[in-house]
Amino acid sequence: MCMIYDADGSVVMLGQDKRKARKSHRCSECRRSIQPGEEYMDERFIWQGEINQHRTCRHCLVVRDWLLAECGGYLYGYVYEDIREHVHEGAYGVDVKFLSIGMERRWQRRDGRVWPTPRTPKTTHEATA
Repeated sequence: MCMIYDADGSVVMLGQDKRKARKSHRCSECRRSIQPGEEYMDERFIWQGEINQHRTCRHCLVVRDWLLAECGGYLYGYVYEDIREHVHEGAYGVDVKFLSIGMERRWQRRDGRVWPTPRTPKTTHEATA
């Protein structure tokens, strides 16, 4: 089930920029440290009357893109829980499971190197088309 279906509101976007990190930042989804030189999405929005800033690594952006295509949206800060739920439903292929595992491991190999950015898997809408 898509978590966006239970959402009780929406955000008001103030700004959205793709940036290249000049210093270390924490990804708001997987909590991995975005290192200098890495690209990430920097978003500023109003949620429940408060201004928020959300930084998302390029890996988690792939997961968000998939959820947007599959479910019509996503909840900031809950992308991992949503993708994990989809995997447990069992109706999705190994590519979606790979996204869940990647987020769980913070997109890092055992030696600390960052995984390559994954491709966006096909949605169930694309698979039936």
